[in-house]
Amino acid sequence: MSSKETEWKLLEKRLQQQKEWKQEMNKSKENICPKCNEELNWESGSTMEWEIWYCSKCDIEYKVDVELVRFWDTLKELK
Repeated sequence: MSSKETEWKLLEKRLQQQKEWKQEMNKSKENICPKCNEELNWESGSTMEWEIWYCSKCDIEYKVDVELVRFWDTLKELK
């Protein structure tokens, strides 16, 4: 096998690894479109119960339930 062929094989392998890595990273992200796996964009505010997120590729809006979390360990007295 020539060095050029070896380089192409390595490049193909690297591109495949990169594609697999991106897919794995998208699985762990929460703001991913379930239809196309693209990142969702925050569209509009929260009512303390839900938010609207938008997929620009699919042109779909999603309603996402949210939960308010209080971090009491950061409690500070106001003056």
